[in-house]
Amino acid sequence: MLAFASFIPIIHKACTVTFTFWHTGCLLACVLLFYWLFDVQGFKRPTLPLVVVGMNSIFIYLLWETLRAWIDRSLAAFTYRFQFFGGVGPAVQACAVTAVMWYCCWWLHRRKIFFKV
Repeated sequence: MLAFASFIPIIHKACTVTFTFWHTGCLLACVLLFYWLFDVQGFKRPTLPLVVVGMNSIFIYLLWETLRAWIDRSLAAFTYRFQFFGGVGPAVQACAVTAVMWYCCWWLHRRKIFFKV
Protein backbone atom coordinates (compact mmCIF):
# COMPACT_ATOMS: atom_id res chain seq x y z
CA MET A 1 0.00 0.00 0.00
CA LEU A 2 2.77 2.44 0.80
CA ALA A 3 4.49 1.69 -2.50
CA PHE A 4 1.62 3.36 -4.34
CA ALA A 5 1.48 6.39 -2.03
CA SER A 6 3.72 8.47 -4.29
CA PHE A 7 1.46 7.82 -7.31
CA ILE A 8 -1.99 7.62 -5.71
CA PRO A 9 -2.62 10.08 -2.88
CA ILE A 10 -4.36 8.51 0.09
CA ILE A 11 -6.74 10.84 1.90
CA HIS A 12 -7.30 9.23 5.27
CA LYS A 13 -10.11 11.56 6.36
CA ALA A 14 -12.16 10.55 3.32
CA CYS A 15 -11.64 6.83 3.80
CA THR A 16 -13.89 6.32 6.79
CA VAL A 17 -16.51 3.60 7.04
CA THR A 18 -19.31 6.18 7.13
CA PHE A 19 -17.96 7.88 4.00
CA THR A 20 -17.80 4.55 2.20
CA PHE A 21 -21.34 3.57 3.17
CA TRP A 22 -22.73 7.02 2.27
CA HIS A 23 -21.20 7.06 -1.21
CA THR A 24 -22.07 3.43 -1.86
CA GLY A 25 -25.67 4.25 -0.98
CA CYS A 26 -25.66 7.27 -3.33
CA LEU A 27 -24.24 5.15 -6.12
CA LEU A 28 -26.79 2.39 -5.61
CA ALA A 29 -29.62 4.96 -5.55
CA CYS A 30 -28.42 6.34 -8.92
CA VAL A 31 -28.16 2.85 -10.40
CA LEU A 32 -31.65 2.04 -9.13
CA LEU A 33 -33.04 5.27 -10.60
CA PHE A 34 -31.43 4.61 -14.00
CA TYR A 35 -32.60 1.00 -13.98
CA TRP A 36 -36.16 2.08 -13.20
CA LEU A 37 -36.15 4.85 -15.83
CA PHE A 38 -34.51 3.05 -18.72
CA ASP A 39 -35.27 -0.64 -18.20
CA VAL A 40 -38.58 -0.69 -16.36
CA GLN A 41 -40.24 2.46 -17.74
CA GLY A 42 -38.66 2.11 -21.19
CA PHE A 43 -37.26 5.62 -21.71
CA LYS A 44 -34.74 4.88 -24.45
CA ARG A 45 -34.50 8.25 -26.18
CA PRO A 46 -32.47 10.11 -23.48
CA THR A 47 -29.78 7.45 -23.69
CA LEU A 48 -29.04 8.02 -27.38
CA PRO A 49 -25.91 10.17 -26.84
CA LEU A 50 -24.42 7.54 -24.54
CA VAL A 51 -25.36 4.66 -26.85
CA VAL A 52 -23.76 6.41 -29.83
CA VAL A 53 -20.47 6.86 -27.99
CA GLY A 54 -20.65 3.43 -26.36
CA MET A 55 -21.07 1.60 -29.67
CA ASN A 56 -17.89 3.21 -31.01
CA SER A 57 -15.89 3.64 -27.83
CA ILE A 58 -12.63 2.59 -29.48
CA PHE A 59 -13.18 5.11 -32.27
CA ILE A 60 -13.95 8.00 -29.89
CA TYR A 61 -10.90 7.13 -27.77
CA LEU A 62 -8.59 7.12 -30.79
CA LEU A 63 -10.18 10.30 -32.14
CA TRP A 64 -9.66 12.01 -28.78
CA GLU A 65 -6.04 10.92 -28.53
CA THR A 66 -5.01 11.70 -32.11
CA LEU A 67 -7.15 14.54 -33.45
CA ARG A 68 -8.33 16.48 -30.40
CA ALA A 69 -5.77 19.27 -30.79
CA TRP A 70 -6.40 19.55 -34.53
CA ILE A 71 -10.17 19.78 -34.04
CA ASP A 72 -9.63 22.35 -31.29
CA ARG A 73 -7.46 24.54 -33.55
CA SER A 74 -9.87 24.13 -36.47
CA LEU A 75 -12.86 25.19 -34.39
CA ALA A 76 -10.89 28.09 -32.89
CA ALA A 77 -10.47 29.55 -36.37
CA PHE A 78 -14.25 29.97 -36.57
CA THR A 79 -15.23 30.49 -32.94
CA TYR A 80 -12.24 32.52 -31.67
CA ARG A 81 -12.28 30.12 -28.72
CA PHE A 82 -15.55 31.71 -27.55
CA GLN A 83 -13.66 34.61 -25.96
CA PHE A 84 -16.86 36.67 -26.01
CA PHE A 85 -18.21 34.39 -23.26
CA GLY A 86 -15.51 35.57 -20.90
CA GLY A 87 -14.20 33.15 -18.31
CA VAL A 88 -16.34 30.21 -19.46
CA GLY A 89 -15.01 30.45 -23.03
CA PRO A 90 -12.55 27.55 -22.66
CA ALA A 91 -15.30 25.31 -21.26
CA VAL A 92 -17.60 26.18 -24.18
CA GLN A 93 -14.72 25.48 -26.59
CA ALA A 94 -14.14 22.07 -24.98
CA CYS A 95 -17.87 21.30 -25.27
CA ALA A 96 -17.76 22.28 -28.95
CA VAL A 97 -14.82 19.94 -29.57
CA THR A 98 -16.66 17.14 -27.78
CA ALA A 99 -19.78 17.85 -29.87
CA VAL A 100 -17.78 17.53 -33.10
CA MET A 101 -16.36 14.21 -31.92
CA TRP A 102 -19.81 13.00 -30.91
CA TYR A 103 -21.13 13.94 -34.34
CA CYS A 104 -18.41 11.78 -35.92
CA CYS A 105 -19.58 8.86 -33.78
CA TRP A 106 -23.22 9.57 -34.67
CA TRP A 107 -22.34 9.60 -38.37
CA LEU A 108 -20.76 6.15 -37.97
CA HIS A 109 -23.68 4.92 -35.86
CA ARG A 110 -26.27 5.92 -38.47
CA ARG A 111 -24.34 4.00 -41.14
CA LYS A 112 -23.94 1.01 -38.81
CA ILE A 113 -20.13 1.21 -38.85
CA PHE A 114 -18.71 -0.11 -35.58
CA PHE A 115 -15.08 -0.64 -34.66
CA LYS A 116 -14.41 -3.85 -32.73
CA VAL A 117 -11.37 -5.56 -31.33
